[in-house]
Amino acid sequence: MNDMDTLEIKNDLLVLISRINDKDILTDIYAYMSSLLQESDVDFWDELDTYTQAEIAQALAESENEENLIPHEEVMKMYL
Repeated sequence: MNDMDTLEIKNDLLVLISRINDKDILTDIYAYMSSLLQESDVDFWDELDTYTQAEIAQALAESENEENLIPHEEVMKMYL
């Protein structure tokens, strides 16, 4: 598995899994993979410190006030 790209790894996993006929092994693999995916589905918001969460909340609140909004055209002029 040294220089395999993601697509090759996925394909090889599918081939390996398709060769397994033992339901217990398949159930174990499924449970293991499911637990890995659940661990990686952590909400990034929960990973932010309280200061950053507060700054984002403030920015969202400010964006709801139309007086704070800058028209798209004006923003684009700044970068063109």
